[in-house]
Amino acid sequence: MHVSQSLRRHVPQDISIIGFDGIDPGQHMQPPLTTMHVDKVGMGRIAVELLKNRAQNPEAGRVTALVQPRLVERESVETIQS
Repeated sequence: MHVSQSLRRHVPQDISIIGFDGIDPGQHMQPPLTTMHVDKVGMGRIAVELLKNRAQNPEAGRVTALVQPRLVERESVETIQS
């Protein structure tokens, strides 16, 4: 957001900014940062389970895990009025 300010662009009127990972400092920025929240603890649990399964079954096929982020809407993205 500092770069946009240095370019004289206003957030969110001129440019919308969205983060990924839902870090706590994002909610304290000006304006507060819209973000995609990811359950990092859940991701860690899945990773440990996948590693444990791979160690027990080294010849098993590839496994894909799907993690669904959640949009946390704050003030860094312009709302479109229809």
